[in-house]
Order: sequence, then structure tokens, then C-alpha cells
Amino acid sequence: MRYTHTIEATDNGEDPIWYTLIHADAPEDHEGTAADYGRAVLRNWIDDNSDDDTTDEYGNPLLQVRVAFADDPDAFASQSNLAATVASNELGEPSSEIAALEAARDSKLYAQLLDTLADEKLEEALTAARASGDRSANALAAFVYPAVSRPVALRMMQS
Repeated sequence: MRYTHTIEATDNGEDPIWYTLIHADAPEDHEGTAADYGRAVLRNWIDDNSDDDTTDEYGNPLLQVRVAFADDPDAFASQSNLAATVASNELGEPSSEIAALEAARDSKLYAQLLDTLADEKLEEALTAARASGDRSANALAAFVYPAVSRPVALRMMQS
């Protein structure tokens, strides 16, 4: 999978306001989950750059990494676009059950991303096909079924 990330820091672990330290220069391929990628990125960054504590005196994290799928054009627009967030107090290896849960979550999130991107592409193509005048809106809606229902296809052409 291809991921991208940002590393963030806060001065107050109990009531964090996160600020970005770095954005990834380029997407990276990683064999594991988004959380596994995040743990590796944050561990490496801490090893290379951090002379300070990574948690406060109460164990609250002072660093975190936010990971998104590289295919997502809105990767960091909101929390719902993130594949994983890993805090500096979560760098240990997860149990096999949690690792399996991370993999299942990644699969679902990536499928949702692909579905959203496919809907956008379909809407653009439907709108262009409708504008060409070659077929009626109803004929185009019937053509794209079962990818989307007729009512959904008709709404896509109205946007």
C-alpha cells in the first residue's frame, strides 16, 4: 500500500493543540498496515530528531503521526480521511488480534476511498455523456446500472 503522513507535536499532552512538524515529501510503499507504517515513521523520526521527551510526566503523547492513503486527494482534510493516527505513547507492537483489526480497518477504509473516487469519476463521465446529447438521462442511468441505481445516476447528472 502507498501511504503519506504528517508528524505533529504539542506542548500540552493533557489538552493538546497539534501543530505540524513535517509533511511527507512523497508517498511511500509499505507492506504493513497504516498504523504499522505510522509507528515505523514516528520511531524513525524520534530516533533521528528528538532530544526531548515524547510523552509528558503523565504519559500523554507529545508527538503523533497521521497517516493517509496516498491515493486520497483530500488526505488530511479531516479526521475521516485518515487511515491511522499513532501517538508517541503507542509505539509498541500490537497484539496479533489488534494487528488483524488494523488490517481489516485498512481494507475497509481503502475500499471506501476507492468507492468515493469511482463515484466522482462516474459522475464526471455521466455529466459529460449527458452534455454530449448522444443519449437521454434515462438511457444513461439504465446504462450504468447496477454500478449505481437509476435515481442515484439521475442525481449525479444534476450536480
